[in-house]
Amino acid sequence: MSYPLGGLGIVSGETEANQNIHLHWRLNESSGDALDTSGNGFDGTVTGATQTGGYYTFDGVNDRVNASQSGLVTPLQSSNNFSVFVKASATSYAANTAVSITDGNNSGFSFHTYSSGGSGNGHRIWWEGEWILQDTTGLALPNGDFNNFLVTCDGATDQKLYINSGTAAQTSTTSKTSAAGTDNVSAGVWGINDSEWYNGNIQELRVYDYTISQNAIDYLMDL
Repeated sequence: MSYPLGGLGIVSGETEANQNIHLHWRLNESSGDALDTSGNGFDGTVTGATQTGGYYTFDGVNDRVNASQSGLVTPLQSSNNFSVFVKASATSYAANTAVSITDGNNSGFSFHTYSSGGSGNGHRIWWEGEWILQDTTGLALPNGDFNNFLVTCDGATDQKLYINSGTAAQTSTTSKTSAAGTDNVSAGVWGINDSEWYNGNIQELRVYDYTISQNAIDYLMDL
């Protein structure tokens, strides 16, 4: 599935990446909620996370940004075509969850950093009950530096993980179909079970309800 052109013809990667966003938390508010600038009204409630010069800092204990509203998990529950972009820096790589989009039972989708565990080190993607993508070079990324991460899913059997590059770091053809449930999007914690809290900074989160093009991928990797 590709960008919905709507009769406009070919568009630039920048134009595509900044339009038709399902959820967009810029995470640069000085106070109050994390505002959704997509126009869909999916504002997030900030709990504990502190604003530090244009991004939120999460303590790895109980800081989170969370939204639970009808329609949030539509990208996972319908066509399985979606893209998730997060700009983040980990203070430590120890069972951290940067973002999760769940059905309320830790199913759905989530992006993690790890320094140890049964599936190894690096950056991992959890989707509907198992790890489907894992980049084991993640520990080479300097702690404290912001990095761009993007996951694209084109149908139920084509998933890719990008890290600071328009070339996929990891690909998977795992067959997955998301089940309906409670709509929940979180930054800084895995789902609604209060586990694997993120220790570091998150500057931006975008969710698209389609698989973005290579031009848009290249643009986001340069942000």
